[in-house]
Amino acid sequence: MQFNQLKLRLEKLDQTIIKEYSSKIYRVIRPDESDALALNYSVFDNGPYTSNLAIVFKDVTGPSRFDVGLIKAIDIESIRHYLKKVIAESVPIEEVEQNISTYVFTALEFYHEWDKLALLNGQRIDFPR
Repeated sequence: MQFNQLKLRLEKLDQTIIKEYSSKIYRVIRPDESDALALNYSVFDNGPYTSNLAIVFKDVTGPSRFDVGLIKAIDIESIRHYLKKVIAESVPIEEVEQNISTYVFTALEFYHEWDKLALLNGQRIDFPR
């Protein structure tokens, strides 16, 4: 499938996601997104957490494939503590379109289950001081 065809399908998918989940997540436009096959969202949260729910093109030979994943993080001093979950891996665009509601629902369940203690016990990145 051509880049432009996939880009159009992702734009329709974005409309579907926002229509159903606009009170829970919002679209994040990345600076390099114009030439990428990806959709990125953050969860509305008044707490100290950051998040990324991403639908990303997987650059493999053969039919077009996508990964759907979630990251939730908290920054404490110079350390980012985070957890990530693969919701769907290497699935065709048709499967993403068919199951997007379930994927987003599942991602939100994980997001809300992961509390500060879970994040502190997860992975970490140390930032230089």
